[in-house]
Amino acid sequence: MGPRVFDIELSGLVLPSEDPELRRDRLGKDGDHDENYDHQYDFNTLVYDCFFDPTSREVLLLAPPLLNFQALLETAEFLIDGETRAPLRIENLSRCSVIAFAAGPEIPRSLSITHAQFGGMMNIGQSHLETFAGTNAIYSISRNNRLEWIQDWLHYYINEHGATSVILTDNGSTDYSPSELRDAIGDMAGLEQAAILRARYPFGPRAESKVNYASLFLQRSMAELCRRRFLGQARAVLNVDIDELFHSKSGQSVFDATVANQDGYVRADAVWVYATQSDNDGFFRHRDHRFVSMTGKPKANRKWCVVPQGPQKGRQWLTHFIGGRSDPVDPDFVMWHCRQISTSWKVDRSVSQEIPLRAELSVEKALDKAFVNAPLLASQAKHAPAIKVGADGDRSKKLIITSMKNEGPFILEWTAFHRAIGFNQFLVFTNDCSDGTDAILDRLEQLGVVKHERNRVLRRGPQKSALKHARSHPLVLSADWIFVSDVDEFLNIKVGDGRVDDLLDAVPDADVIPITWRLFSNDGLVDFDEGLVIEMSHDAERDLDQGGHIRRFAKSLFKPSEFVERFGTHGPIYSEAQLADIKWLSPTGRRISDPKVMTRPEVDFGYDVAQVNHYATRSVDAYLVKKDRGRVNHFRQVMGFDYWQKMNLGGQSDQSILRSVGQTREEMQTLLQDKELAALHSHSVHWYKNRIRDLRQMPEYEELRNNILEVAD
Repeated sequence: MGPRVFDIELSGLVLPSEDPELRRDRLGKDGDHDENYDHQYDFNTLVYDCFFDPTSREVLLLAPPLLNFQALLETAEFLIDGETRAPLRIENLSRCSVIAFAAGPEIPRSLSITHAQFGGMMNIGQSHLETFAGTNAIYSISRNNRLEWIQDWLHYYINEHGATSVILTDNGSTDYSPSELRDAIGDMAGLEQAAILRARYPFGPRAESKVNYASLFLQRSMAELCRRRFLGQARAVLNVDIDELFHSKSGQSVFDATVANQDGYVRADAVWVYATQSDNDGFFRHRDHRFVSMTGKPKANRKWCVVPQGPQKGRQWLTHFIGGRSDPVDPDFVMWHCRQISTSWKVDRSVSQEIPLRAELSVEKALDKAFVNAPLLASQAKHAPAIKVGADGDRSKKLIITSMKNEGPFILEWTAFHRAIGFNQFLVFTNDCSDGTDAILDRLEQLGVVKHERNRVLRRGPQKSALKHARSHPLVLSADWIFVSDVDEFLNIKVGDGRVDDLLDAVPDADVIPITWRLFSNDGLVDFDEGLVIEMSHDAERDLDQGGHIRRFAKSLFKPSEFVERFGTHGPIYSEAQLADIKWLSPTGRRISDPKVMTRPEVDFGYDVAQVNHYATRSVDAYLVKKDRGRVNHFRQVMGFDYWQKMNLGGQSDQSILRSVGQTREEMQTLLQDKELAALHSHSVHWYKNRIRDLRQMPEYEELRNNILEVAD
């Protein structure tokens, strides 16, 4: 029987990446950094995690080094459950910071930050000190380490040293699903407790010399988080990575030796061990590492084990020693650092052919003993996951993919509408939210409504990054139909009962159905209104025979296929060789073969069957917040007066979507029966109104507002 596995999404805050004034200073000076430093450096994470410490009755924020961000915090306002709080203290530690607040008599639930340049809300996590109290714990940070390696590592420490708990910080693995990692750990008999911490933040640049200024903030900070939130009451804690095996020459447990040590602290010398061949489907396992360097070089770094409540209580846990200690090593222990147990996610670990190796009998005997009863687990081929190819009639899993930032007031309407018309799976990516959007989606995920993923924004921008990450997501791999949509887009189906199945019945042979946008104006709305957008806005762009524009963009409903090379904003991207075999049909059933009009039809819009109602402007004040947020696709383009004129098109009444209002309201009321979700929605509306007020104090935004109103008059 394996352990219960706590799967914990850290509750942090990332500042908007597009604002140059909200960037963390680099360590060192300009010119001191190598060419990869900026690409790997964490410029924007303000807080990694927020949790309640019941021992001190404090709310603690665990953060990267604040550096210039400390000045931002000094001018920010903090609220805990709506009550103003000032920081009690700020601890600036080695490569991390801790900000402490006094908690009230009740268990705190949320902390919000308001500043002239940013804002956000964090759910306050609970302490797990009691959960892991008295256990022999191991902890590590990992990204895309094979599940076989993780299970081998756990097997070794459970059976050789008596480990009874594990904390694994997962730094954004993509080679397997969250549930697969949970199951791999949950299958390990002998463990009593386990937790996976989802830390979707930059790991940081690793420096091979002082000139480059190593900035591995996450590694130091996660160790400190483990000490304060999870492992501070454990019997003993061993700090080892997935590729590191502690070996005792006398056969004693490293945990027992540490408890018996008068300092409550054991360090071990480390040696690189190497594998030369493998019988495990072409990849190396721990048990294959039976060789050492004949020269003793390169050197490997030491690791340690500590009693958290012993003489070292309160000292920071660093990577290779406890803060303030440089103790001698224990001669009974050696740590074998397995060179080929690596995906090179931190540093290139390819083995030089120039290193002379020799077999090491002591290593071979120990590994044979340790793994004699360990199952040779099946290899996982997760690097190029295959999309499900089901029967032609499969419709049970209809998935929407979207990306969001600061869309809190509009999430429930959009979700409720699309649930009402038949979508039953939602994959939502978010980045840099400050209005509670991420908290709303976290709660919707807890309620089983959506799957929420933090978006690791690449150079291609938020939306294209999300679509890249989505390509290998488990929901995508099992979906029958997929629709990529923004939160201001509503799939308005006009045939049958207005459901997705009615559209699929209308075009039964399609692999891809491009549904044309129909832009809607703000319909005279100036102030932000909490009502349903689909009920308030009826002023649509004109039909062609009424003087409307030709060539309008479409959003595509499509079947997943192994031939889809990537997901585009407006439709799937196929190779030219496969495109001829794809049935790309308009909503009216017409075959589309010209790639130029596949996602941007010129005249055959198919509005009689379906359209995508696109409320790009909503209201004048809502547009101010949209400009503040920035575009998700063409993210480098400024949203100003020109964009308003381009997207705020009207002139023809279209009320066809009103038949879905009743079902949308029913779905929303069902969701809002959850008091926590209702409170989060209310908070986002309050934030939105305050943000409009703040933006109108800025000359640039007030001028834009006035220009829009002048044209409207």
